[in-house]
Amino acid sequence: MFGTDGRRRVAISRITKGEIFGESLIVLGTGRTRNVRATTQLDCVFIPLEDFQAMLKSCPPVIQAVMKRLVRRQQ
Repeated sequence: MFGTDGRRRVAISRITKGEIFGESLIVLGTGRTRNVRATTQLDCVFIPLEDFQAMLKSCPPVIQAVMKRLVRRQQ
């Protein structure tokens, strides 16, 4: 993932096999905070926001709260 250091783009982390990104946007409803660019060939699963929100709403409220707290901790 990339961030900015003044005016230039810098790599701030690497995502490896099995990891996820975009969770703060999809769970907390925040705006996009990072740009991601693949440096190797990959397979990626895209879950539309509406579909994920429907899945999340089917979870018990305690699970929803725990998921939100875990995502906030990662920020």
